[in-house]
Amino acid sequence: GCGYRSAIFACFKLDFAKAFCFHPLFWLISIELIYLAFRKRFKFPKKVEIAVGITTIILMLAVWVYRTWYSPIENYGIIP
Repeated sequence: GCGYRSAIFACFKLDFAKAFCFHPLFWLISIELIYLAFRKRFKFPKKVEIAVGITTIILMLAVWVYRTWYSPIENYGIIP
């Protein structure tokens, strides 16, 4: 997978360096999920929501492309 679940578990253990190795965007996705859960309390213009969503998708694709084609498996933080 993408390493997001492992990053969240590492974050719960307060090991943020390892969480970043598993998935460098774990913090961004977490903030967006919290926002979506409490969307009715926080009012942002629809254009801002769309822009943030598109930016997140682009960043996720960029991380995937980098890890797939340019990063060796040792950099994932999985192999000691």
